Amino acid sequence: MKHFFLLSSLFFWVVIAAAQEPTMPEAKDSLPDTPYEEPFPSEKFDVPAPPPPAEIQEAPEPPEPDTPLHRYVPAYRKPFSLKEDLLSHTAIGFYNLSGGNSKYYFMGSYNFELGFKIAHYINKKNSLRFNYALLWQFNSLSIKNNQHFVVNNNETLLASYANDTSVSKLRMHNLVLPLHIEFNLYPNSNMHYYNYRDRIKLGIGVYGSLSLDSSQKMKYSEDNVHYKSVTRKDLGINQLSWGGSAYLGYKDVAVYVRYAVMPLFANGGSQYPFSFGIQF
Repeated sequence: MKHFFLLSSLFFWVVIAAAQEPTMPEAKDSLPDTPYEEPFPSEKFDVPAPPPPAEIQEAPEPPEPDTPLHRYVPAYRKPFSLKEDLLSHTAIGFYNLSGGNSKYYFMGSYNFELGFKIAHYINKKNSLRFNYALLWQFNSLSIKNNQHFVVNNNETLLASYANDTSVSKLRMHNLVLPLHIEFNLYPNSNMHYYNYRDRIKLGIGVYGSLSLDSSQKMKYSEDNVHYKSVTRKDLGINQLSWGGSAYLGYKDVAVYVRYAVMPLFANGGSQYPFSFGIQF
């Protein structure tokens, strides 16, 4: 009896569990036969073609200032420019003293200049220009006949050296400020501004110089031994000097000449420095 009751209970719970198990839906073999329809008609998205890009036009140049200065003074149409009006200056040439040709070598005496210059326009016909410059100048005076400069009783003289010299030179460093009025020999009234190049130019003016340093260089031999001596003494050279200057050239090259109206030495006789050469 007991075993029958247990088997009946087990059978009852198996029936209940089978009744509660979910049934899987049958899979369909094919999709529905409804035709495909576009959700949105393509006619609604017809967009007109974009217009061609517009041509890029350059901005017009600003009008030229209409003032009396610009109308009647063509030279002032071009403003000052450091790139074009601040110019470099280089010069090399011969240097000597007037009245002392027999005492100094001509070919062995020279000068060299290096600096910059600034130019300004003067008139409306583009024919005048004012130039000024700041230059470093080196002068070398070669002395003949085994001589050198000495100071005797506050007077600068040439005296013989104790040994036979192969080189005897007086070297000077100066600071030079030249001022020139420059003429354009073939001005062009149709030019909008002063054309510094491509022309023949003539400059006339003055210059002032300040002595910075001076020394004597000598090379000599004694007992088959070669020596070089450089001495810096006060030889009575004028610290300030001035004179006339002129040049004639084409484009950036010119031939220049300078003559001092003050002697080289304060108490050394009438020996006036002069130089000439090429500048560019």
